Formats: sequence, C-alpha cells, structure tokens
Amino acid sequence: MQSELERVNAIPVRARRDGTAPVAAIAKAVTYQIGRVASYCIAGALVGVLGGVFLTAFDIHWVIIAARLFAGIVLVLAAVGILSRWKPLARLEVLGAKLWCRLAPAARLAPTRGLGGALLLGAIWGWLPCGLVYSMLLVAALAGSPLMGATTMVCFGLGTVPAVLATGLLGGQVGRSRWRGV
Repeated sequence: MQSELERVNAIPVRARRDGTAPVAAIAKAVTYQIGRVASYCIAGALVGVLGGVFLTAFDIHWVIIAARLFAGIVLVLAAVGILSRWKPLARLEVLGAKLWCRLAPAARLAPTRGLGGALLLGAIWGWLPCGLVYSMLLVAALAGSPLMGATTMVCFGLGTVPAVLATGLLGGQVGRSRWRGV
C-alpha cells in the first residue's frame, strides 16, 4: 500500500539494494551542491577583496575598462573551451590543478556517508580546477568588494546547480542500471 508521502510527492521511498531511499539520495545530492556553491561564495569573497584593492589602487578609468574587457575575453575563451576541442584556458587550469593537488587528500579523507559528508565533499569539489569557474572569479574580482564578489559567485553557482544536479542524479541512475545489466 502506498503511503501518503509517496502519493503526494510521487517519489518512491522504498529502499534500494544499498539501503538508501531515493529521497535520501536526492537530499545528499542537494547538500553536495550547497557545499559546492558555498565554496564558490568563499572564493568570490576572497577575489572580491583583491579586486577591491586593485580597483582602488588603480582608479584610472581605462585600467578598469581594460580589466573588464579582459574578463569578457576570458569568458568567451571559457565558452570556446566548452564548445570545442581547443582548450584556451588549459594553462590556467594547470595552475588550479596545483591547488587541487593540495586539496585532494582532504577529499579522500572526508566522510562519504550522511549529509555532513556530502556538504564537505561539495565544498572541496568547489575548488576543482575549472576554466569556467576561474573566468567567473575574474568577473567576481571586478565586482570590487567581498560582498559583491561572493554574490557574483553564488549566482553563478546557483545557475549551474540544475545541470550539475541532474547530471549527478541521472549519472548515478545510469550507472546502477548498467551495473545490474538493465
């Protein structure tokens, strides 16, 4: 007999073979995304501070225009990297890979069970090298303050949540189906 929760939400709550319910898997995936977006927020605040110092130190109108033009070019290059085989931001991602090498051991040691583990892993994942994230960090730096930098990155992160969340949930479903031979 179907419970009231199942009928209202149309999400089955029966346990899977691994003992988790689909609702728990969705909650874990959403918590993971919250951690990822929170790390973007922190990074945005940090570059917002640096950008504020830069914009204050160089209060020359043409320097600010040049910096914004550069940020636009970087965004276009990030888009080219996503849409083609040419990776114009590959060298920038190599620099980020060095940061990731320092964070990777923390990801391996982080707990993988429960919502706390999902939040921590998401927060660590937010520091993965990614040209698109780096290009948005440049835009966040040009916002000129920690609050505006953080806001820029939160908006960017929230904009990516549907695609990343759907990819993670569907990828997990496809992986389980393939594993069972369905």
